[in-house]
Amino acid sequence: MEHTDGFNGLFEKLSSNKKLERDRGASDLQRGLIGIDPDKYKSLVQFFIQASIEENDTWEHNHAVLTGYKVKF
Repeated sequence: MEHTDGFNGLFEKLSSNKKLERDRGASDLQRGLIGIDPDKYKSLVQFFIQASIEENDTWEHNHAVLTGYKVKF
């Protein structure tokens, strides 16, 4: 999947097979949501929606999507 809007690095962290990297990704996402402008937030939501409908059966990908939803809602 081609991730856009600068979310590539964040998704890579969230989908890492190393717990420390996943935790850093979740922390980065939480900090990034503080004071986020509405357009960027909308792009982030669309990003995770697209990631969730993508065909990918790895647990890391699914974990990243679920973590993203958990943090932003």
